[in-house]
Amino acid sequence: MRFFEQKGFGFTLIELSIVIVLIGLIVAGVVGGQSLVKQAKLRNLISDVNQVRTAINTFKLQYNALPGDIRNIQSYYPSIQNGNGNGIMNHNSNEHQGFWEVLQVENLYTKYVEGPNPEHAHTNSVTPFGDGVYYRILSPNILYGSSNKWQLQIGDIDSTNRLHQYMSTKDTISLDTKLDDGLASDGRIKASRNFTTRFDSGCVTEGDYFGALTSATYDYSDDDGKCLIFFEAP
Repeated sequence: MRFFEQKGFGFTLIELSIVIVLIGLIVAGVVGGQSLVKQAKLRNLISDVNQVRTAINTFKLQYNALPGDIRNIQSYYPSIQNGNGNGIMNHNSNEHQGFWEVLQVENLYTKYVEGPNPEHAHTNSVTPFGDGVYYRILSPNILYGSSNKWQLQIGDIDSTNRLHQYMSTKDTISLDTKLDDGLASDGRIKASRNFTTRFDSGCVTEGDYFGALTSATYDYSDDDGKCLIFFEAP
């Protein structure tokens, strides 16, 4: 009787090991690439914030007024609406739009775009995070009732044309810890829950939304939530 050797058509252990190693390298490359992209966006965000801070200070030195709020901007740029000079970024007014427009024409900050609702209280300036994510400028003392600085807020637009929570809680905490004091309700970087009365969960463990907060603490157990993040400007 002749015995015939059967040749297997499967992978050898060495071949399987090579495939597993290659898959691991691909996964690591994808994850690492995503991390690099995210870090680049955060670095660009900080660069933007610093540009806006510098732009506000430069404008104030030149005109002895704040962009958007300046009373007589039409004397210089007839197409931009005058503000009322009260030091507050009034809701539902042209001051929000004028803020970005005047920085654009003065070449102080040139990333102006036409927003979904220019006369509403959200921004007309594009962020490093792409379509639908905007900046908004806030008046002093509106955030936690303790800061005399204007605030630059970042968030995406909801169906009511208001900015709401965008940045993940973990990223917000990391950014605040690295660049500021790591406290949600204090320092040059602050955070809270949603702007609207339809409160989202996550981000902070106390309070409702930023207009009503007196204090808040980051929710370190929040794995899925997002934050509204604010930078003092200037």
